[in-house]
Amino acid sequence: QNVTVRTIPSLTQNEFQTSDLLFFGKSHQFSQLAQLRCGLRRTLPICSIVHAVLFPNLFSNFLGMLIQAKSSDCLIVTSSAAEAAITSLMDQIKGRLVKVGLTQAPSMGPKVVKIPLGVDDSFLECVEKGAARKILDIPEDFLIGLYLGRLSSEYKADLEPLLRSFKTIVGYVPNAALIVAGSDTGNYASYVQALIVEFGLQERVRLF
Repeated sequence: QNVTVRTIPSLTQNEFQTSDLLFFGKSHQFSQLAQLRCGLRRTLPICSIVHAVLFPNLFSNFLGMLIQAKSSDCLIVTSSAAEAAITSLMDQIKGRLVKVGLTQAPSMGPKVVKIPLGVDDSFLECVEKGAARKILDIPEDFLIGLYLGRLSSEYKADLEPLLRSFKTIVGYVPNAALIVAGSDTGNYASYVQALIVEFGLQERVRLF
């Protein structure tokens, strides 16, 4: 179907249609759009994609979302881990609201829907496993673990527990190796490299 994109400032109250959808990319903007919807007196559904669950203002952001959301609103997550984290967070907030007397809390909040990110793999070339190991200078008999994602102190993952756990694994699986790969944000890779040295994993962990 054809989709027409219009920016909020360019619209007046009368120009909104019943089929319109308010879409935004960050969960902390939900309250502003919910207030806009209330002011327009329209039942416009609000839809958002959440890629990562951040700790700053996490509770207050989702508390506002739960209170202001309608049954037609939708929160899209892109992984099973994000789905579990968001659902758990909302359940915790609902539990607290019930304790203070808000009995309708269990039915509040937007729908949480998992839609995995699509990947266009047409530009990827398959490399034979043995050749890939040679490129990365990894012995054939090594068992490889892989972390692939953004390297950031705020987004995605705290890698210190992973490295601590891997240090324990190496004690039981001497031919284990770990590859950590991803784009660096805020010089977090330097911190991870320092942890690798601190844990004595220089020969077992590769950072890309």
